[in-house]
Amino acid sequence: MPSGKAQSGLGAGATGNCPDVAGRIRFGEFVMRVERKLAFAGLAGVSVMLSSLAVPALSQAAPLTANVAGPAGNCGSYQCFYYANDFLNSSPNPQTGQVATVPLAPRVIGPAPGGPSMLVGLDNGPRAFWEVSDGFAQGRSGLVGGVPTGNVLNFGHWQYVDALYYYLHDTVSVPPTQWVNAAHRNGIPVLGTVTGDCDICETQAPKLFTLRNYPSTVKLLYQYAVDYGFDGWVIDMERGFQPAPGVLAAVKQLAGLTLPDGKPLRVAVYLAGESALQPAGLLPYFAAGADWQADYSPSAPPPNFPQQTYQNLQAAGLAARHLDAYWSSYVYSDTYKTSCPQGQRVTPTQLWNGNPGTSQECVDSQQLFRNQRTIQSSPPGSPAYYTSTGLFAPEWTYFGNLPDPQPGDVAVGPASRTLVHAADDALWVGARARYEGPACTRSGPDNAVSSLVTPRSVIGTLPFVTNFNQGEGDLYAIDGQLASAEQWNNLSAQDIAPTWSCAVQGNLVASPVYATASNGDAYNGGSALLLTGRGSGEVALYNTRIKVPVGTPTLAFTSKTVTGPLPYVKVTYGDGTTQLVQRTATSPGWQQTTSPLSAAGKTI
Repeated sequence: MPSGKAQSGLGAGATGNCPDVAGRIRFGEFVMRVERKLAFAGLAGVSVMLSSLAVPALSQAAPLTANVAGPAGNCGSYQCFYYANDFLNSSPNPQTGQVATVPLAPRVIGPAPGGPSMLVGLDNGPRAFWEVSDGFAQGRSGLVGGVPTGNVLNFGHWQYVDALYYYLHDTVSVPPTQWVNAAHRNGIPVLGTVTGDCDICETQAPKLFTLRNYPSTVKLLYQYAVDYGFDGWVIDMERGFQPAPGVLAAVKQLAGLTLPDGKPLRVAVYLAGESALQPAGLLPYFAAGADWQADYSPSAPPPNFPQQTYQNLQAAGLAARHLDAYWSSYVYSDTYKTSCPQGQRVTPTQLWNGNPGTSQECVDSQQLFRNQRTIQSSPPGSPAYYTSTGLFAPEWTYFGNLPDPQPGDVAVGPASRTLVHAADDALWVGARARYEGPACTRSGPDNAVSSLVTPRSVIGTLPFVTNFNQGEGDLYAIDGQLASAEQWNNLSAQDIAPTWSCAVQGNLVASPVYATASNGDAYNGGSALLLTGRGSGEVALYNTRIKVPVGTPTLAFTSKTVTGPLPYVKVTYGDGTTQLVQRTATSPGWQQTTSPLSAAGKTI
């Protein structure tokens, strides 16, 4: 491995080799104190399930059910507002469970020098808020209106996201706690929204930013972010809500504020119809310290709006901040919608929504990412990327999969978890894309986020703990024992997912697996990590930068071998040395393996 990188591997057999037989091994818990790249190595025909990797084990909390007050506005009992006076006369009053409890984690691996960031906007409506009358709200268990709660929109590709905002068609709305907690665990700031994009909003949003009202609006927006535990605001100017002196003054003040954790309050601005940042549009807001998101006009073939944005930033002396401007695409746009010419399947050039009914449709991923790649620059003297990139409404991979509703009804679940994950993986990682080799180099088609955005990581300190919990499940286990047979979801309990499934050697593949009452494929939570393959192999999972302090750290992992030889974890340090921790217990079921590491003063 290159200097400064290390690897831990999971596999079977004392040396990482085994007979060419099929095998299945599950891992339930993994505990490690090391630094740099973590990898898991697997053996021939081995299926390994890892249900946790931890030191110490994560808190073993049962699925959460929200304790909230009566509904208000468009987001349950959260404080969202249609009317300006209601907001201006309000004070933050989050209910039990609505304050984000996970601090924003620092990232130890971010964008490559000069590489783009990724801004994601979710347009899920009220579905992810507690106490909303459907089965999609986060933090539930059992059935809601006959809809199972263990299969909701459940994002897992945080390593490709740098900032997130949660959009509602309310004048002012705060983001759901579950999404804030999950994003923070992965080092991603989350923003609420102020918008003019509804019949009431377009007349009310301007009232917040009159020269008389904007100072009060600034104070309240800041206090709501502090009291609910999120990181800033998107100011979305659409319809009757347009740029004005009070809006600019508010943005300047907001961009100068600091949150209690010492980080700046994040501010981003959007103006409907502005595809390139313009001096007569939002360039003054960008100069005041806000990030900027483009409107969703296709930019391929020309005009090249990212290039125009960079040129306007150059002229304004702001080119050094060009990666704070985001060229974004709307995944739901009719521009990219097709009738699935390659059939009902995911391919390198089409994403199928998994719905075989009348709403069957696909996204032309080749055209979508051709538009995204217009941020790449080629003229001499230009940066590698004119701007950063963004996606709006990537939840299409889930909501498009929902069964067709009756006329006049709203589509409800359950969706096919397998098909949703296939479409989501293809959008973010890429159909037939691979990470492989000691450096985990990406290969394959360019029609995915990973072709533009390199994976990020927050794993830089000890302890590092993961149960490979996806944040939802068909049951809930504690220490390998069934604790609840109800379906559940809770993104706040979602663990940090592997950076990639990187085939360092052989063809071993790591993927999440959901437990059922009959197979017990979860140690803590509702899921585990399954390693499968034939022939000896090694798969890297986590990219890390952990500087091990003085002392003797401990590595522990919990595994269950379905078929194949016993697994091991191999740790590779930044100085190129390695250490292998081999499971020796042959008894069936979940077994924990623990070993001290000779890691003091090293980097994993």
